[in-house]
Amino acid sequence: MVLGTLLLFLLFCDAFETQFTSHQEPLDVSSASNRKYLIYDVNPGEGFNLRRDVFLRAANMVKRMRAKDANWIFVLPAWPHLYHWQSDLPREGRVPWRRFFEIEAINNYVPTIEFEDFLKENGPEIEEIMYLQNYKDGWSDGQEWVEKIDVSDCNESPPYEKDKTGKWQGHFSGFNTDVYGRNFVCVSAQGETTLLENMLLKRKNLKSVFVDRFETLLHADFGGKEFWNARRSLVFARYLKDEAEKFMAKNLPKKGDDEKGLPYMAVHFRRKDMTWYGRKDVPTLKGAIEQLKPLLKKHKLDVLFLATDAPDKEVDVLRRDLPIVQYKPTRLKLKEFGDGGVAIVDQWIASHARYFIGSEPSTFSYRIHEERSLMGFSKESTYNRLCYDGDEPGDERCEGPSYWPPV
Repeated sequence: MVLGTLLLFLLFCDAFETQFTSHQEPLDVSSASNRKYLIYDVNPGEGFNLRRDVFLRAANMVKRMRAKDANWIFVLPAWPHLYHWQSDLPREGRVPWRRFFEIEAINNYVPTIEFEDFLKENGPEIEEIMYLQNYKDGWSDGQEWVEKIDVSDCNESPPYEKDKTGKWQGHFSGFNTDVYGRNFVCVSAQGETTLLENMLLKRKNLKSVFVDRFETLLHADFGGKEFWNARRSLVFARYLKDEAEKFMAKNLPKKGDDEKGLPYMAVHFRRKDMTWYGRKDVPTLKGAIEQLKPLLKKHKLDVLFLATDAPDKEVDVLRRDLPIVQYKPTRLKLKEFGDGGVAIVDQWIASHARYFIGSEPSTFSYRIHEERSLMGFSKESTYNRLCYDGDEPGDERCEGPSYWPPV
C-alpha cells in the first residue's frame, strides 16, 4: 500500500511535463521545405547545468524567429567531455542530448534535431560561423547600458582557422574533422538574444548558421512564460528517471502523510572548487553538520539524501553525525548513464524530497530549484542554501537563492 502511494506521488510529479511529451504528435521537421538551421554552442569550459540555461536562451530565440519565418529549425550541439565529469570512465565527446533528455519534449516546444542528424541531412558544410564576443571596451558599473550588436574585428584569435581550400575549420561540438564553415565573422554583442534574432531575420537567404559562445547573450524573457515553457520542455530521459525512482522506492522513506514530497531531506553539498583559494561560499564539514542536524530535527525527518562532489573520505566524516543516503551507480550503470546521467539521477531524487537545501552559487542547485518549482513545491521548502561557518541565512555573505515562480 505504501509503495503504491509512492508510485502515485511520482506519477503526480511527472504530470507537469505531460503537455510536452504526450499532448500532441511530435513535430515532423524532416518534411519541412526550405529549412534554415540555427546551431549554437558555448564556451568549452562551461558546465552541464549552465549549458542547460543557455539552451533556454537559444530555444526561446528560435521559437520567436519561427513566428516570423517558420523555416527555422533548432539544432542541439553535442555534449563534449565536461570538467565535472570526473569518474574514471574514458573521456566522452559527441554525446547526444537524447542521452539525458527527451528530444520529443523539446521538439514539441520548437522543431529540433541533434547536430549529428543535421550533418546527415545537410552534409558537412555550414554556411556561416558567428563567433560572439563582448565589445572590446567592455562595460562597467556607472556606464549607461546600451544594447548593441555589430559584426566586428575579433578581440582575440578565434578557435577557427581558414584552410588552404578556403574552408573554416574548428571544433564544432567535437565534429571538427567532419564539418567546415563557408564563411566566418566575429560579432560583438551586448544585450539580449533579440539582438541576434533581428540580425539573422534580415539575412533572408541564410540557410545555416553556427553561433558559437551563445552565453554572451542574455535572456530576453528570463522568468517569463516562454522561459518556463522552454524549461518545461527539458524533460529528463525516462530511463534515468526510472533508475532514480527505483532507488527511491528501495532506499528512501515512502510517502506516509499529506505533506508535499517524500519524507526525507535532500542536500546538494558542493565541495572541490568551492573550497579552493579561501572561498567561503559553502561551509566546512563541521559547519555543514551543525546546519543540517537542526534542520532534520525541525522538519521531523530521519533521512538525508546527499548529492555531492566530495571525496569518499569527506562523506565518511559526514556519515558519523548525519543519516546519509547516497546514490552510487554500479559500474555497468555508470557506463550506461555517464557522469551526466548520474547527476540527473541525483537531481531527480533531490527534487522529490520534502525539504531541499543547496549550495550557492551552483547551477546544479539552481536546476533543482526549477524542477521542484515546476512540481509545485513551496519556496520555503526549496530555495535554501548552506552558509559558511558562523553565517546565518540572510547575512550579506549568505544571501538566499533568487526566487522565480513558474509562469
